[in-house]
Amino acid sequence: MSRLLFKIKVFVAGLLATAIGFAQTIEISDLSTLDRNFIGIISAQQADIPADFFANASTKSLVDAYSDQKGHKFYSLGQFIHRLSLVELAGPPADANQGRLFNARVRHLIDIGAIDEADALLRKSEISNPQRFALWFEVQLLREDPILGCTPLRNQSELSADIATTIYCLAINQDWFAAELLLASAMELGQLEKDSADLLLGFLEPDNLEGRPPPSPPSQSVLEITIAEALALPYNISTIPAGFLHRDLSEDIGWITRIRTAERLARGGAISPRYLKEVYSQGSASASGALWDRVRAANTIKKISTSSDSELICKEFLQAWAQFNDPKLLPIFSRMYAEEISHVAFSSEQCIEKQILLILLHPNRASLLFDLLVEIKTDDILYGLSTGDFSKTNPKTNLEASILMAYIDAPVSKQNSAELLGQLATVRDGIESDPRNIGKAIKTLNAKGLEKIALDLAFEAIVLERAN
Repeated sequence: MSRLLFKIKVFVAGLLATAIGFAQTIEISDLSTLDRNFIGIISAQQADIPADFFANASTKSLVDAYSDQKGHKFYSLGQFIHRLSLVELAGPPADANQGRLFNARVRHLIDIGAIDEADALLRKSEISNPQRFALWFEVQLLREDPILGCTPLRNQSELSADIATTIYCLAINQDWFAAELLLASAMELGQLEKDSADLLLGFLEPDNLEGRPPPSPPSQSVLEITIAEALALPYNISTIPAGFLHRDLSEDIGWITRIRTAERLARGGAISPRYLKEVYSQGSASASGALWDRVRAANTIKKISTSSDSELICKEFLQAWAQFNDPKLLPIFSRMYAEEISHVAFSSEQCIEKQILLILLHPNRASLLFDLLVEIKTDDILYGLSTGDFSKTNPKTNLEASILMAYIDAPVSKQNSAELLGQLATVRDGIESDPRNIGKAIKTLNAKGLEKIALDLAFEAIVLERAN
C-alpha cells in the first residue's frame, strides 16, 4: 500500500458504510427569465444570419444537429458554423433557462480550437450548472489557467459532476487533504478508471511515481493531458484535441511547429487565413518537402505580386497553385492571395483560368472578378452563378447538374434550423459528398434566407471539382 493510501485509510474506512449505495443527485434550478442562449460576441445583422434562425426547432433536435457539424471539409460551411456559434441569437423558449444550445455552440468552438472565442462567450454567461462549468473548466485548462478554471468550485462544489475534476480542483484550491481523501475513497469504490487514478495519484504526490511503471498515456481528456504535462509524462501529440494547439502559435515555439499548427487551425476555421499568411512570412524555407514548398510558394507570390512582369507572376502562380491544390488548402490560399492575383493581366489561358477559379473561391468574388467575367463562357454554370442568368447553362458533371437544379427548380418549403443543420451534415465530406446532397444543401440554405452561404458553397464545390 502506498504512503498516501496508508495515511488516510482510517478515514476511508469510516466512510465506506455510508458511501456504498448512497448517491446524491443535485438539481440546480435557475429562476431567471433571461434567455441563456441569447449570448454572443457578434450580432445577427453583423453575421448576416436571420434573427429568427433558431425559431421553430426543438432544443434536442438543435443540439443533436449541432453536434453533427464537426469536421466540415467544405471551408465555407465550416466558416458558417463557426460564425453561427458566435452570434447573439434567441434559442428555443423551452431552453431559455438551461442554455443547452449555448453549450453546444461553445463545445463546437472548443472542438475546432477557437479557445479565445469560447472563453469570450463563457465569460458573458453564468457558470450556474455542471454542464456549463465543465465547458468553463476545460477552456481554462486549455488557456493554462487552472486556478481560474477551478474558482467556481470554491463556493459551489456541486457544480462539478466529474470526480476527477473535483479532486484536481481541491488540490488546485490548496485543499490537499480533502483531495487525497476523496481520491482514496473513489479508488476504494471503483469510481475511477485505473489510469485516471494513477495520474491523479502522481499529481497529488509525485513520490508515488518513483519505482513504479509510469501511468498509461492519457486519453483525449483535457484534464488527463494537463496532468501528464505537469508530471512531464509522454503523450501522443498528433492526436491531442485542437484546443491545445493555440499554445504552439507563441513566438517562443519553433517556426516549423507554428506553421504546422497554423495550417491545422486554419483548415479547421479556428484562425484566419491572414494569420497563416503572416506565419508563412516569418522566415525563409530552407529545406524541401510539401510544407516547405508551400511556404516558399506563398512567400514568392507575396514578394512578386506587385511586379509588372505578368509572365513571371504567372509562372510562380502556377507553381503555388500546385502546392496548395488540395480541397482543404485551396480555399485558404484564395483568401490569402486572390486579391493580389486579381489585379494581374495574364496573357496565358492557363493562368487566366486558375486566376478566375481562385477569385471565385473568395467571399468578395463580385468585386474582384472585374472584367474577367467575359472570360467565362455563358453556358458555364460559373457564369450563371456569377450573374444569376442560367438560361444558357449546360452542366458538364453530375455535381453541376445538381447545383443548377438547386437554383432553377421549385424552391423547397422553408425548413427549421435543425433540419437545415441536418442537411449540412450530409455534406461534411466536402467534395467527396453525394452531389445530390450538395444540391439539396444549397437549396435549403437559399430557402432559409442564407443566399450568400449557398453561393459560397456552390462556387467552392465546383471549383474544387475542377481543380482536382
